[in-house]
Amino acid sequence: MKKIFTSMAGGPLAIPALLILPVIFAIFIGIGFTRENIIEDDVYEIWASEKSDYYQDAKYARSVGYKAGASSLLAIATSRDGENLMTASRLEEIRARMESMENVTVEHGGNTFDWKDICASNNIGLGTVYEFPCVRLTPMDLFQEANWYMTETDRVSWYNKGIVKNVVVPRVGRFGIMTTTCNTPSFCEPLLADRISTGKTLNLFGDLTSMEMNNPCRICIETGYEATMDQITGIAQGLFGFMAFQLKRSFDAAELAVDIPKMQLIGPLLQKVATVFQTKVDRAAMEEFFMYYTTRGIYGQLGAGVYIEKYDAVNALCGFACMTPFIDRVTEMMTNNFGLTAAEAYAAIAGADLKNHADAAFSSDNTAGTPFTWTTGSPQGGSGVDFSGTLFSSTAYFDLTNAQDLANWDPKFGADGANLDGAAGLADPTDPFWIAMVETDPMYRWFMAGETSMTAHCGNEVKEEKLLVNKWCTKFSLPNGVDEERTVQHFAKMWYGLMIDSPGFLGLVEGVSDPFTYTTGEGCGYSLRGERATYTNKTESSILLAASGELYFIDEGSSIGPVDKALLMGGTSTANAAEEVSQANPYEKVASFQNIYPALIPESMINRVKNCNRPRGAINITLEDAEIVIEQFKKDLLDAWSVGWDEEDSGEVQFTGFFDSVGTPGTFSFVLRDISNDSGTLTLISIAIIAALSMLFLVNTNPVQSRVGITLVGVILVVISFGGALGFAILVGIKININIAWTLPFIMIGLGVDDMYIVLNAMREQGGYTDHDFVVAMQGIIAPVTMTSLVNASMFAVMNIVDIGAIYKTAQAALISVIFLYLSIILCFPAYCYLDMKRQEAKRCDVFMCIKAQDDGRPSTERGNFLFGIYRSLFLAGNVLSMVMQGVVFIGTIAIFVVGAYGISQRKVGVGLQEFFPTDHQTSRWAEIRSQDLAAWPIAITWGAVDYTDPDNQLLIMKQFEDIVDTKYVTRKDTNWLWIASFNLWTTRQCQTNFNRDDPIVKECGSDQLFIGDAADNNTDCSGTWVENTIGLKERVFTAPDTECNPYRDGICRPGTEMFAEDLAARDTTNSYCPVFEGWSEPKLKFCVQRWREFTGGSGGLLVKEGTATPFEKDDGETCPGEFMPDDEVQSPIPISSSPTLYVNELFTHEDTVDMIRITRAICDNNDEIHCFMRGIPFDFWEQYLTVNKNLALLSGVAVAVGFVVATVFLFLELNPASADFGSKDKAVASLCGGLLIAFTIVMCLVPVIGLSMLLNVNLTAFSNMSFVLSVSFATEYSVHVVHRFLSAPTSIRSAAERVEYTMKFLTQPLTLSFLSSTAGVACLAFTDFEFNERFFFRPLMVVMVMTYIIGAFFLPILLTKLDFEFLKVGHKGEAVDDGIDKGHFKK
Repeated sequence: MKKIFTSMAGGPLAIPALLILPVIFAIFIGIGFTRENIIEDDVYEIWASEKSDYYQDAKYARSVGYKAGASSLLAIATSRDGENLMTASRLEEIRARMESMENVTVEHGGNTFDWKDICASNNIGLGTVYEFPCVRLTPMDLFQEANWYMTETDRVSWYNKGIVKNVVVPRVGRFGIMTTTCNTPSFCEPLLADRISTGKTLNLFGDLTSMEMNNPCRICIETGYEATMDQITGIAQGLFGFMAFQLKRSFDAAELAVDIPKMQLIGPLLQKVATVFQTKVDRAAMEEFFMYYTTRGIYGQLGAGVYIEKYDAVNALCGFACMTPFIDRVTEMMTNNFGLTAAEAYAAIAGADLKNHADAAFSSDNTAGTPFTWTTGSPQGGSGVDFSGTLFSSTAYFDLTNAQDLANWDPKFGADGANLDGAAGLADPTDPFWIAMVETDPMYRWFMAGETSMTAHCGNEVKEEKLLVNKWCTKFSLPNGVDEERTVQHFAKMWYGLMIDSPGFLGLVEGVSDPFTYTTGEGCGYSLRGERATYTNKTESSILLAASGELYFIDEGSSIGPVDKALLMGGTSTANAAEEVSQANPYEKVASFQNIYPALIPESMINRVKNCNRPRGAINITLEDAEIVIEQFKKDLLDAWSVGWDEEDSGEVQFTGFFDSVGTPGTFSFVLRDISNDSGTLTLISIAIIAALSMLFLVNTNPVQSRVGITLVGVILVVISFGGALGFAILVGIKININIAWTLPFIMIGLGVDDMYIVLNAMREQGGYTDHDFVVAMQGIIAPVTMTSLVNASMFAVMNIVDIGAIYKTAQAALISVIFLYLSIILCFPAYCYLDMKRQEAKRCDVFMCIKAQDDGRPSTERGNFLFGIYRSLFLAGNVLSMVMQGVVFIGTIAIFVVGAYGISQRKVGVGLQEFFPTDHQTSRWAEIRSQDLAAWPIAITWGAVDYTDPDNQLLIMKQFEDIVDTKYVTRKDTNWLWIASFNLWTTRQCQTNFNRDDPIVKECGSDQLFIGDAADNNTDCSGTWVENTIGLKERVFTAPDTECNPYRDGICRPGTEMFAEDLAARDTTNSYCPVFEGWSEPKLKFCVQRWREFTGGSGGLLVKEGTATPFEKDDGETCPGEFMPDDEVQSPIPISSSPTLYVNELFTHEDTVDMIRITRAICDNNDEIHCFMRGIPFDFWEQYLTVNKNLALLSGVAVAVGFVVATVFLFLELNPASADFGSKDKAVASLCGGLLIAFTIVMCLVPVIGLSMLLNVNLTAFSNMSFVLSVSFATEYSVHVVHRFLSAPTSIRSAAERVEYTMKFLTQPLTLSFLSSTAGVACLAFTDFEFNERFFFRPLMVVMVMTYIIGAFFLPILLTKLDFEFLKVGHKGEAVDDGIDKGHFKK
């Protein structure tokens, strides 16, 4: 180093040393800080323990391509007065705020985006994207008024896809089978009799799906329906094919006979029949026909009661004249049917009239018409297709049964209608038999109606002479109001559809009815044709009662099951707190609501806005566009929701919210950015204060001796070095996290300035203006500055053993800073000091160097000697005062150490969101409410590359899921929502997917899927089996009709008494059994899972290969970009899968959250048989608290150990004893003692710093831990300088007290300046706008500043005065004493 310093002293390095490092550092600043995305706003990267199983599991999930499906907005509404939120006015205020928020739009790239562009789901099946409300979970769904967000398009989608497709179409045909084929004592008769006798006939529609698949009635219905559909499809195909063949024979014969009239009669009919045969009579068409045919019978059965009731109105309108014909019919029927009661006769006549009404001609005047006949003698209006004939009577006309047996074939056609040999006769549409047997066949009429044109329209006209007609037509009943050409079948379908919707049946209005004003009875507490509660003009108690029932999304639980109200409703109380809330034990108060709004991640939004249904037009955007739009939505939605949150007169309800950071940054990230960026201003103020204090203490009344200019240069150089270090850190991939932003500027600049003081003090103490004096002074500071830097660098380097980003990334940035600062202090700042020395030699003024001053030799008024004078008189004078002050310091330090130890014993762990967010930020209030009323978070379970083909693993996965759901913090969720459970059920006879198939021809259960592939199990179906429940899996909850409704099903295992006989076989009925699949190859599992996903829409977080899904085609054959069939190719073997979203609640404290993590991990992460891992905000945020105590102990221990080892080794290498008699052993002992003294000082600082911070309400976190450990840097800074100078003090200074005096004469000023400047800088943190920063950075760092200074600059020197041992008097070779300045390091 001597050569370097010599070269700086006017040599070749004079100019380079001034410029090279500052320029390099400036380049790092310019490049680093101008890069994008330099602020770490991902809490996971800050808080997660990277060596933990959780982090490694998450890393694995990312490596295989797994991504969270949705982000979530948690929007809370709470009463400002803390009282009940369930009042009409407050609920209306919430509704209005929801409407306002959901109407937020974002402008980007010339496009306007709305909530439907980013919400997680806005469809009710393929083809309805943008045509259904966005999914949300809210207590407002209890009330009708929440239907404001359903547009007319949404209502139409719900009607078509929700009601018609799921309620009407699959149930009507089965209802027909139930009431006919299966209406026997062994099957459905008991249920039918009960429902009909109690006036609950419509409930049978719900029974069709609520009955278990193994229920005898359900078995009869399903097998009967499938058999009937197969039978009539076969009959229809055979009939129309044979009919076409026979008509072709008849046409050919007429053509041969040139019978033009007959050709004109048969030709068009042949064309229709041939078209029907070739294109119309498939399974789907026959199911549709059967549905309408059955509907006619249902109309006659279920409409009879309404028909009879309306006769009261008839009597009022037309009097006795209208009633007489009806009474005569009743009398006649009773006469002809002995024993028939009047009521039964009324019902029979009503049924007949209703069927006649259905069979009557279609009317454009009033399409609904009326079944009453008193004005015209016949019903008014009708379907236009007469179903009154005998089904399949046309098969008898053609004797279809014997058509292949000519010897016995006996069709009903021939000359004059006589029975002739079929080969000789010809089918004749004019034949009376044809007319009587073919044209009356309901099936023939239906399909011919589809080939027969008709011009008409749907009308609601009411003519005066027609009584009690209805108005069924809506604007969706097309054609409406004006005649248009369609087919007879089109108008028949219209009529039957309107009849099903009519008040006498389902009571629906397409485009008007919605799931709030019309319920299907799927959910507990709801009934078919019911409605949700209303709060408008209702009392508080009635609203609370309504809120005490089950809560469902608008589909009444079919997609996600019941919603746990504890998740969405907080601050609740009931009359009986020991019992669950119910309408028997209703709420007495609900103080807070939480709405959950799931949103897309950017990758999913790209496809969403491509969709052809997008109201603002389909567009193409990039991933970057999507990220920008979603992030802006997160900000704007929160702003719209929380507007006026801090204004007491802004309504009765306070609105606050939190958006997670899934997919794009959310609330936490926004605040992290704000907090991180907010340090800039305070850092500049801190630097200014440090510079001002430094210049104040180094100013001199003698303008030549003053060192203000060089001090300012030194501060600037330290700042540039630190900035360059951060710039370099950014370039190597270290983002500026909150720890870096709020600790390093105040700590590292302080340490750098401290070393600057050492250099300046050495220059002052050395005196003289020669190059020799300069080099001597610089060589004198090499050892202590290098030693402190080396200890600090080693400590920060070793901190990388801690795998929490907030610690090790901050330590990496700090390590770079130490290196850069060291390089500046050793290789750059001395060059400026040399120039300043030459300024003094030239007697030029400080700062104003162009002015030459007269050095009159007046004594200096520098603060250095002044400070040491005070220090010496108080502590080193050897008088009573000094002894007392030493005692005070000693006893006080011990007392503080004891208090610190006590504080550590009282430590608390964690920082809550409420403490993190600034008090003037709405999320702070959100966190406060959440911790009091709605302490809930979404979570999920994820499994990795498990052998899913192993039945034991399948059961263990279900067991883990059920055990986690059963923990006290996780809300209830049925096992069937877990993908492997749902899939396994699909492989058994309990599969219900065939109930409502998209394509009636294609069966959709596992047993219907045949695997063909290159595997040993080729040509086998996807059938599973049942195994005995030996691990305590939950059983399915079974409830009988009309018993108390249970919204939960619990497990999927079943007792033997609830099994199919075929599945039970020889098994014991007293045991429980669970579904599994076994013996499958991976290719078969892949095939079957793909089929399951395609038919059921199941997900399970399974990964699929991109670009393998089939684009969705609309009915017109056009594809709709951005929407795909769920038939992607599944990755195999399955690398990862997940549970449905679960929720944890009652996490009111950090301890609750950590307890929840420990409990769930014991079941999941720590399971030796099947490893899974938990995901979600609690695990991201609170992960560090599981190991925060261990990390603090590790950091502290390592810091002390590093300080000891590095100091000991460095002292041994650097110390150069003054006497040859002071051998290597003595030197080793001295070095060891020096290292122990430094380590002891570090411990004496660490304990009080941690403990006092704890008592100042600074909880243990990754942030505070870093602040605590930074005390090691200052303790090292103080102790190394003191111990090194004490050991190397000239041996001529014999007593320990004198050696301390020698030491402190040199160090009092720089150590005090370091303390004052650093403390002043840290004090700026007290003025932050973020209470979090004040608590977790200002408080501990201020304790660090005070305690390290007291112990390092007072306690340690006083302790050294007592250590008057010869082995500590090392001295240094060539030592000399001149004014207390050590010059021995310079060797000529």
